Amino acid sequence: MELFDQARFKVLATIGDDYEITKVEDEGDTATVTFKSRAIATRDLANLINRAKSSLFENGIEDVKKLEDNTDPDLEKRLSLLNNFLFYYAFDRLNEDFGYIEPREYTLELTKTKEGRYILSDESFLELRKEIFVNEYSADGAETRKGSNSSQSDSTSKDSDTSSTSKDKV
Repeated sequence: MELFDQARFKVLATIGDDYEITKVEDEGDTATVTFKSRAIATRDLANLINRAKSSLFENGIEDVKKLEDNTDPDLEKRLSLLNNFLFYYAFDRLNEDFGYIEPREYTLELTKTKEGRYILSDESFLELRKEIFVNEYSADGAETRKGSNSSQSDSTSKDSDTSSTSKDKV
């Protein structure tokens, strides 16, 4: 699970300094900061994970669907571990590409420390992380992590059994 969290943080960090602060309100012990930033298309991420997962089974995606439809709690835990490992492997080890979604507005609540610095609480960071990972596909032509524009011809797998484009919905 730790490797999954590290990989997810690295994916989040790809946003880098591509943001614009649009509003700051200082209220004494707290501050509210509103900013615009691009979001991460989680369906692009999931699509890559599903393609990798389907390549592990003899009947591909059909076997994966059967396993995911199974309600056995032990199997669900194993599939969750497999998904986490594949996420880590794809986006940390292999440096796979994924698309971004057009900038959206986010609001952060910061708390002033005794030293007079403003900090983001762990809870606020986790909430922001949830908001920036958006359950959508990136649009054709959207900017990607590797700086290119996504299209139907991008991210084609070299393995003919799993060959598909970044927009194929697996």
